[in-house]
Amino acid sequence: MAFREAWLNTLALKACFVRLEENPRDFLRTKKLKGYENLYRYQVGGLRVVYEIHEDKEEIAVVAIFPRGDVYKKL
Repeated sequence: MAFREAWLNTLALKACFVRLEENPRDFLRTKKLKGYENLYRYQVGGLRVVYEIHEDKEEIAVVAIFPRGDVYKKL
């Protein structure tokens, strides 16, 4: 069962990265994090991908990937 869950998370994360590359401000699954100037989070099932957008470099940088409850404690 753990293998299947890990496999599904891997596929979901790959899809997440493709979507972020196309539109890093996809407001259906992303939210700007309060208290941070340039941090956003993307919801992928029970995981949260925290990233920042670098407009000048035209890139995004993934800061953290954690389960939903843990990610905000570890920032």
